[in-house]
Amino acid sequence: MVAFKFAHTLPSALCFALTASVAIATSAAAPDPATLRKISALSVPFVPNAGQWNERAAFAAQTFAGTLFVTQQGELVYSLPGKPITPGADLADGNVGADSAARETPSRRLQRPAERTPGWVLSETLVDATGKPRSMSQSTLKAPAGYRPMEGKVSYGIGNNPAKHADNLNTYERVNLGDMYPGINVQLRATGNNVEKIFTVAPQHDPKQIRIKLAGADKLEIGPQGELIAHTGNGPVAFTAPIAFQDTAAGERTSIAVAYALNATEQRYGFTLGAYDVNQPLVIDPLLQSTYLGGTGDEVVTALAIHHATGEVYIAGYTDSADLPSVTVASGGVGLGAQSVKSTGTDAFVTRFNAALTSRLQSTYLGGTGTDVPQALAIHPATGDIYIAGYTDSTDLPSVTVASGGVGLGAQSVKSTGSDAFVTRFSAALTSRLQSTYLGGTGSDAALALAIQPATGDIYIAGYTDSTDLPSVTVTSGGLSLGAQSVKSTGSDAFVTRFNAALTSRLQSTYLGGTGSDYARALAIHPASGEVLIAGDTNSIDLPSVTVASGGVGLGAQIVKSTGVDAFVTRLNGALTSRLQSTYLGGTGNDYPQALAIHPATGEVLIAGYTDSTDLPSVTVASGGLSLGAQSVKSAGIDAFVTRFNGALTQRLQSTYLGGTGSDAALALAIHPATGEVLIAGFTDSTDLPSVTVASGGLSLGAQSVKSTGRDAFVTRFNGTLTSRLQSTYLGGTGLDDARALAIHPATGEVVIAGFTSSTDLPGVTVASGGVGLGAQSVKSTSYDAFVTKFSFDLVAGDFVPNAFAFAPRLNVPLRSVQTSDAAQITGVSGNVPVSITGGNFAEFCISSGPNCGCDVQPFTSTTASINNNQYVCVRQVAPASTPAQIKTTLVVGGGWANFLVTTGLEITSCNLDIDGSGGAPNPVSDGLMLVRAMLGFTGLAVTNGAIVGTPPRNTWALIRTYLNDNCGTSFLP
Repeated sequence: MVAFKFAHTLPSALCFALTASVAIATSAAAPDPATLRKISALSVPFVPNAGQWNERAAFAAQTFAGTLFVTQQGELVYSLPGKPITPGADLADGNVGADSAARETPSRRLQRPAERTPGWVLSETLVDATGKPRSMSQSTLKAPAGYRPMEGKVSYGIGNNPAKHADNLNTYERVNLGDMYPGINVQLRATGNNVEKIFTVAPQHDPKQIRIKLAGADKLEIGPQGELIAHTGNGPVAFTAPIAFQDTAAGERTSIAVAYALNATEQRYGFTLGAYDVNQPLVIDPLLQSTYLGGTGDEVVTALAIHHATGEVYIAGYTDSADLPSVTVASGGVGLGAQSVKSTGTDAFVTRFNAALTSRLQSTYLGGTGTDVPQALAIHPATGDIYIAGYTDSTDLPSVTVASGGVGLGAQSVKSTGSDAFVTRFSAALTSRLQSTYLGGTGSDAALALAIQPATGDIYIAGYTDSTDLPSVTVTSGGLSLGAQSVKSTGSDAFVTRFNAALTSRLQSTYLGGTGSDYARALAIHPASGEVLIAGDTNSIDLPSVTVASGGVGLGAQIVKSTGVDAFVTRLNGALTSRLQSTYLGGTGNDYPQALAIHPATGEVLIAGYTDSTDLPSVTVASGGLSLGAQSVKSAGIDAFVTRFNGALTQRLQSTYLGGTGSDAALALAIHPATGEVLIAGFTDSTDLPSVTVASGGLSLGAQSVKSTGRDAFVTRFNGTLTSRLQSTYLGGTGLDDARALAIHPATGEVVIAGFTSSTDLPGVTVASGGVGLGAQSVKSTSYDAFVTKFSFDLVAGDFVPNAFAFAPRLNVPLRSVQTSDAAQITGVSGNVPVSITGGNFAEFCISSGPNCGCDVQPFTSTTASINNNQYVCVRQVAPASTPAQIKTTLVVGGGWANFLVTTGLEITSCNLDIDGSGGAPNPVSDGLMLVRAMLGFTGLAVTNGAIVGTPPRNTWALIRTYLNDNCGTSFLP
């Protein structure tokens, strides 16, 4: 989609015609700026010509910047306002020119300024390769057609001529021009200050057919953000940078590099595209997207998850808005959420968006007569059910399967004293609340984290408690099967509790605490062992930190607490009956972890948070200065940090700070399933937060490389070892912006963050400076709103995704030998695209202008660099020291990646064609079917539908693709 962003404004009273189809300005008072901002983002209806305008016009849309006419032949005419106008000077009276005063009311005419600059007209015409106009006679529709009817109707009464009168005309969200070129559909959409042209290219058709003649400009040029600028006598008019994507049948989205191709001499432009699948439809439309979510009160997002099969985005948080959208259709009452009416106090909410963030599919409240605050969200990998956990003081929180009955009580259906933790389960559509349960004793109890065991479906929550009688046994009435720590210590203790998937049985609880206060803030379950890991903060000097609680065997990475508050990580068995290991992490200041993740390939444990310790360990070996982290010195204020442990928690492998001259905090953490790269998100006050690929240079600026006023959200990407910071980006407007949650799409690698904002100008569009691709809610409500934003994987302003590239594996190599891959040519990118490397053994890469890996451009490097289109890259690493063994290095180029596998055996020993990981010999019906589909180029549900039964470890294409690419030498695409 290409959007035309008007740089002009009409007198403010025109906005009344946009808020209601029959409204007429009755007062000279102008709307306030906030009202104008809201109206400018609304869809403006296209109105058909029923005789009220000149016969050349087929449709018209009135924007703030003037009138857009769509002619009967499919030409776009932009009538931009200027000086005072005499009646009868535009299409309304037969002349393609300036505004018309014939349809003005007297009060409207009085609002015009005494003097204005001359009006201006721009027109766009679709043309062929010779510059000859394409007419509607060549289209599949033969005439412009209204598309997606809107609710309002419009009536016109222009002058005393009945021929200029029209009553109850239908209005449309879009105008469809049909296939104006063979296989290329063109549609138009208008908003308050934009006009969008949406091109959809059918499979096996050439997008280079698209050529547009722009008449009426003094000069055309490409701007610094890729926008097309038309210079006029009234100043520049900008057409925002184009963006393209492809959607698969499974709903997975792949971004395509695209830019304007300008012929300034002929005043024509088209598009140049990177590589894409010619067998799938191509849409020139949004990639990155933001959306608000809010009502008349405050909304705060605390959690985020992406559905593994559909790519739909779910957020959870809390609100005091009674008018939060809670229905499938925003303007209707169809498809009500599980709880469509807000209770008293603060309520929890859950909202579901489509993958593009352009549609809000469903919202639901959850609340009773007290305060209800969710802190965590997870999606069941087998059923798709949605779970949230948090804390509540409502005694009437729904806790039964059927909301109006007493059937199917939750594990604890009666609230205890103080605040209680809670867990609630919804259907994936959010239209049914399937179960709720309290968890609490005689003190205050709060759940801050939630995870689902992928094999058993059991639900785990973690948090803190003041209750000495928190249930900690399998059978609540007995003393059998005590938890790892069945007696509460002094102060607040951390806790972990395990429920069955139905939330009808509490299977086990355990305390974790010493003589101080201990809080669990993050939770993860090891995908292979089922072990449970929690992270939090403590001031207990006697927190258990050894493998055997009563002994000194198997000491943790840091067994002595530092001053102030320290972070901690603890590892428990899946039954919660044994504490396997604990470790502190801290310096001389305070250290607060907020997030935890387990590396899907190595099993390493990573935590992220914020610290004011200047001596937080930041080296591989705690007593040395080797292998410094990406930022080994703390900046002013508080800094974000990330730390990496081995899976046993007996070694701290690496730490790094992230911060500038202000305060910086990481509140969320995710690991890319394919590359192993580490991403964090949070908030920052620093104007100098690193936002470039190379810290000392200006290459590959982040999607938003300059901080806005107030506090900004941020996202930063590190390599897997935390020794290189690959990219950072701000996200913010003129208010306060705070990211609280982060997720990575398992198939596309797109990065999604969520939080809350007071900015009315948070980028709600694909391109931060334009109005393309409005989000599901593009206008901020009062006070604080929730927000969700999607970035490309590499976090840069343009999505640089190369064509697929691969490295052949090296088999049966000598032990400890240096192995160099074949050269892979990088194509389908534009400009300098960042390159980085992760994993491997002394892994390096080299960029060359030729295919011989002669590295005549630069030597091998283990840090980061950039590559241009058609250059070559190769990887080298040191082979394993034993046999049979395998080492994997992942090379990341922009938004794409490939693995280089080196094994000392005759085969890749970890490749087992049990595709779904169900165990035993490969099944020729299920495993074989999935492999054949993948080899044929299928993706998503097309691979797994009908072939996976039950809940094996690998039940999605994203998991299967990662497994095959990592272990079997394949290079299957998302």
